[in-house]
Amino acid sequence: MKLSVKQVFLHILLPIACFLFPIFFFFSQENYSHASSEELAEKLLRFHVIANSDSQEDQAVKLKVKENILSFLSPSLSYADDKEEAKQIISSQMDEILSIAQTTLAENGFSYSAQAFLTYCEFPVKSYGDLVFPAGTYETFQVILGDGNGKNWWCVMYPPLCFVDASFGTVPEESKNQLSTLLTEDTYESIQSSASENDSIPFRFGIFTFFNDLFHLS
Repeated sequence: MKLSVKQVFLHILLPIACFLFPIFFFFSQENYSHASSEELAEKLLRFHVIANSDSQEDQAVKLKVKENILSFLSPSLSYADDKEEAKQIISSQMDEILSIAQTTLAENGFSYSAQAFLTYCEFPVKSYGDLVFPAGTYETFQVILGDGNGKNWWCVMYPPLCFVDASFGTVPEESKNQLSTLLTEDTYESIQSSASENDSIPFRFGIFTFFNDLFHLS
Protein backbone atom coordinates (compact mmCIF):
# COMPACT_ATOMS: atom_id res chain seq x y z
CA MET A 1 0.00 0.00 0.00
CA LYS A 2 1.40 3.33 -1.06
CA LEU A 3 1.50 5.94 1.68
CA SER A 4 0.67 9.55 1.02
CA VAL A 5 3.13 12.31 1.88
CA LYS A 6 0.97 13.23 4.85
CA GLN A 7 0.94 9.64 6.14
CA VAL A 8 4.72 9.35 5.75
CA PHE A 9 5.16 12.47 7.82
CA LEU A 10 2.69 11.44 10.52
CA HIS A 11 3.93 7.87 10.94
CA ILE A 12 7.66 8.20 10.20
CA LEU A 13 9.06 11.71 10.08
CA LEU A 14 7.10 13.22 12.96
CA PRO A 15 8.17 10.59 15.55
CA ILE A 16 11.79 10.99 14.42
CA ALA A 17 11.51 14.78 14.71
CA CYS A 18 9.93 14.50 18.15
CA PHE A 19 12.83 12.33 19.28
CA LEU A 20 15.64 14.39 17.76
CA PHE A 21 14.42 17.91 18.41
CA PRO A 22 14.74 17.88 22.24
CA ILE A 23 18.27 16.55 21.83
CA PHE A 24 19.12 19.27 19.32
CA PHE A 25 17.54 21.94 21.51
CA PHE A 26 19.40 20.77 24.63
CA PHE A 27 22.81 20.77 22.99
CA SER A 28 22.24 24.07 21.18
CA GLN A 29 21.26 25.69 24.47
CA GLU A 30 24.24 24.13 26.25
CA ASN A 31 26.68 25.40 23.61
CA TYR A 32 25.12 28.86 23.70
CA SER A 33 25.27 29.01 27.50
CA HIS A 34 28.89 27.80 27.50
CA ALA A 35 29.92 30.48 25.00
CA SER A 36 28.19 33.18 27.04
CA SER A 37 29.80 31.96 30.26
CA GLU A 38 33.25 32.03 28.68
CA GLU A 39 32.83 35.61 27.49
CA LEU A 40 31.49 36.77 30.85
CA ALA A 41 34.39 35.09 32.66
CA GLU A 42 36.81 36.80 30.30
CA LYS A 43 35.34 40.30 30.61
CA LEU A 44 34.01 40.51 34.18
CA LEU A 45 35.74 40.84 37.55
CA ARG A 46 33.75 39.75 40.59
CA PHE A 47 33.98 41.02 44.17
CA HIS A 48 33.48 38.42 46.88
CA VAL A 49 33.42 39.07 50.64
CA ILE A 50 33.15 36.06 52.97
CA ALA A 51 32.12 36.55 56.59
CA ASN A 52 33.81 34.90 59.55
CA SER A 53 30.57 33.08 60.45
CA ASP A 54 26.82 33.30 60.04
CA SER A 55 26.31 35.06 63.35
CA GLN A 56 24.37 38.30 63.15
CA GLU A 57 27.42 40.28 64.29
CA ASP A 58 29.79 38.71 61.75
CA GLN A 59 27.33 39.21 58.93
CA ALA A 60 26.79 42.85 59.89
CA VAL A 61 30.50 43.69 59.97
CA LYS A 62 30.96 41.90 56.64
CA LEU A 63 28.64 44.46 55.05
CA LYS A 64 30.50 47.33 56.72
CA VAL A 65 33.83 46.05 55.38
CA LYS A 66 32.28 45.70 51.94
CA GLU A 67 30.89 49.23 51.98
CA ASN A 68 34.16 50.79 53.14
CA ILE A 69 36.22 48.96 50.53
CA LEU A 70 33.82 49.92 47.76
CA SER A 71 33.78 53.55 48.86
CA PHE A 72 37.57 53.57 48.71
CA LEU A 73 37.85 51.84 45.32
CA SER A 74 34.94 53.50 43.54
CA PRO A 75 36.74 56.66 42.33
CA SER A 76 39.71 54.71 40.95
CA LEU A 77 37.72 51.92 39.30
CA SER A 78 35.49 54.39 37.48
CA TYR A 79 38.50 55.13 35.23
CA ALA A 80 39.27 51.48 34.39
CA ASP A 81 38.91 50.74 30.67
CA ASP A 82 38.94 46.96 31.00
CA LYS A 83 39.25 44.12 33.51
CA GLU A 84 43.04 44.08 33.40
CA GLU A 85 43.23 47.75 34.31
CA ALA A 86 40.73 47.20 37.13
CA LYS A 87 42.95 44.40 38.48
CA GLN A 88 46.01 46.65 38.32
CA ILE A 89 44.18 49.36 40.28
CA ILE A 90 43.20 46.87 42.97
CA SER A 91 46.66 45.30 43.17
CA SER A 92 48.36 48.68 43.50
CA GLN A 93 46.12 49.57 46.47
CA MET A 94 46.03 46.20 48.21
CA ASP A 95 47.79 47.47 51.35
CA GLU A 96 45.27 50.28 51.72
CA ILE A 97 42.38 47.87 51.15
CA LEU A 98 43.64 45.50 53.84
CA SER A 99 44.12 48.42 56.21
CA ILE A 100 40.52 49.52 55.63
CA ALA A 101 39.24 46.00 56.32
CA GLN A 102 41.33 45.61 59.49
CA THR A 103 40.37 49.04 60.77
CA THR A 104 36.68 48.36 60.18
CA LEU A 105 36.91 45.08 62.07
CA ALA A 106 38.80 46.64 64.98
CA GLU A 107 36.43 49.61 65.25
CA ASN A 108 33.53 47.19 65.56
CA GLY A 109 35.20 45.12 68.28
CA PHE A 110 36.48 42.17 66.25
CA SER A 111 39.95 40.75 66.80
CA TYR A 112 40.14 38.44 63.79
CA SER A 113 42.02 39.48 60.66
CA ALA A 114 41.20 39.96 56.99
CA GLN A 115 42.78 38.57 53.84
CA ALA A 116 42.44 40.05 50.37
CA PHE A 117 43.67 38.77 47.01
CA LEU A 118 42.84 38.29 43.35
CA THR A 119 41.93 34.70 42.57
CA TYR A 120 39.59 32.46 40.59
CA CYS A 121 36.33 31.30 42.15
CA GLU A 122 33.59 28.93 41.12
CA PHE A 123 30.20 30.62 41.22
CA PRO A 124 26.75 29.08 40.86
CA VAL A 125 24.08 30.88 38.87
CA LYS A 126 23.64 34.28 40.52
CA SER A 127 21.00 36.99 40.15
CA TYR A 128 21.90 40.66 40.43
CA GLY A 129 18.82 42.84 40.18
CA ASP A 130 17.15 41.81 36.93
CA LEU A 131 20.34 40.28 35.50
CA VAL A 132 21.35 36.64 35.83
CA PHE A 133 24.98 35.55 35.59
CA PRO A 134 25.60 31.91 34.67
CA ALA A 135 27.61 29.47 36.74
CA GLY A 136 31.30 29.29 35.99
CA THR A 137 34.83 30.15 37.04
CA TYR A 138 35.32 33.91 37.36
CA GLU A 139 38.34 36.00 38.22
CA THR A 140 37.53 37.49 41.59
CA PHE A 141 38.75 40.05 44.09
CA GLN A 142 38.12 38.10 47.28
CA VAL A 143 38.12 39.32 50.87
CA ILE A 144 37.98 36.70 53.62
CA LEU A 145 37.18 37.78 57.16
CA GLY A 146 38.42 35.62 60.03
CA ASP A 147 37.77 31.93 59.39
CA GLY A 148 35.69 32.65 56.29
CA ASN A 149 32.96 30.21 57.33
CA GLY A 150 30.01 32.55 56.89
CA LYS A 151 27.71 33.49 54.06
CA ASN A 152 29.23 35.62 51.36
CA TRP A 153 28.34 38.85 49.61
CA TRP A 154 29.15 39.36 45.95
CA CYS A 155 28.82 41.79 43.08
CA VAL A 156 30.36 42.58 39.69
CA MET A 157 33.32 44.87 40.36
CA TYR A 158 34.20 45.42 36.71
CA PRO A 159 32.28 46.87 35.03
CA PRO A 160 31.40 48.66 38.30
CA LEU A 161 27.98 47.25 39.15
CA CYS A 162 28.93 47.04 42.83
CA PHE A 163 28.06 50.68 43.15
CA VAL A 164 24.48 49.99 42.07
CA ASP A 165 21.75 49.15 44.57
CA ALA A 166 20.26 46.04 42.98
CA SER A 167 17.92 45.45 45.92
CA PHE A 168 15.14 47.27 44.08
CA GLY A 169 14.97 44.49 41.51
CA THR A 170 16.39 46.22 38.45
CA VAL A 171 19.81 47.45 37.41
CA PRO A 172 19.75 51.06 36.08
CA GLU A 173 19.96 51.55 32.32
CA GLU A 174 23.31 53.35 32.62
CA SER A 175 24.88 50.27 34.19
CA LYS A 176 23.25 48.00 31.63
CA ASN A 177 24.67 50.17 28.87
CA GLN A 178 28.15 49.61 30.28
CA LEU A 179 27.59 45.87 30.10
CA SER A 180 26.06 45.99 26.63
CA THR A 181 29.08 47.84 25.23
CA LEU A 182 31.46 45.36 26.87
CA LEU A 183 29.70 42.17 25.79
CA THR A 184 28.45 40.79 22.50
CA GLU A 185 24.76 41.26 21.85
CA ASP A 186 23.98 37.56 22.32
CA THR A 187 25.82 37.32 25.64
CA TYR A 188 24.24 40.50 26.97
CA GLU A 189 20.77 39.25 26.07
CA SER A 190 21.49 35.91 27.73
CA ILE A 191 21.96 37.50 31.18
CA GLN A 192 18.73 39.48 31.16
CA SER A 193 16.22 37.72 33.35
CA SER A 194 13.25 39.95 32.65
CA ALA A 195 12.11 37.81 29.73
CA SER A 196 9.48 35.21 30.50
CA GLU A 197 10.43 31.55 30.52
CA ASN A 198 7.76 31.16 27.88
CA ASP A 199 9.80 33.20 25.41
CA SER A 200 11.52 30.01 24.25
CA ILE A 201 8.26 28.27 23.40
CA PRO A 202 7.92 29.71 19.86
CA PHE A 203 11.43 28.45 19.11
CA ARG A 204 10.81 25.02 20.57
CA PHE A 205 7.64 24.50 18.59
CA GLY A 206 8.54 26.45 15.47
CA ILE A 207 9.66 23.27 13.75
CA PHE A 208 6.20 21.78 14.13
CA THR A 209 4.60 24.91 12.71
CA PHE A 210 6.99 24.63 9.79
CA PHE A 211 6.00 21.02 9.06
CA ASN A 212 2.34 21.81 9.54
CA ASP A 213 2.50 24.54 6.90
CA LEU A 214 4.66 22.42 4.60
CA PHE A 215 2.34 19.39 4.59
CA HIS A 216 -0.98 21.20 5.27
CA LEU A 217 -1.66 18.98 8.25
CA SER A 218 -4.26 21.13 9.95
